[in-house]
Amino acid sequence: MIWNRYVFSLMISFLVSALSFFLVITRMDPFDDEQLAVALFFVSLFLLTSSLTSLVGYFIRVVFYRSELFLNHFNVSLRQGILIALGITGLFGLQVLQTLGWWNGLMVICICVFTELYFVAKE
Repeated sequence: MIWNRYVFSLMISFLVSALSFFLVITRMDPFDDEQLAVALFFVSLFLLTSSLTSLVGYFIRVVFYRSELFLNHFNVSLRQGILIALGITGLFGLQVLQTLGWWNGLMVICICVFTELYFVAKE
């Protein structure tokens, strides 16, 4: 089935992004080249969280919503994984800039929730 290829490619993406995140954490020195290290950290963090949350969301949807098509599960979980990853990366970015407060964090979370509600209402 075609959804097996999608899930397999997402698993490969998770493994590659986990490896890249591990390498950025262990091999990069943010004091030597700060801009490159921070940029690679955020890119690898985004890829890792989006692939991990998409995989977890897909398997949760498969367990609880067996009557729907598997490809619909994949599309929804991928969208939600990307939104969660954007939110987490945005919160880390605000923390790096030292501008993260409870109101900014709440705004980032609300933007992610309202974006997902837009897509849910559109369906």
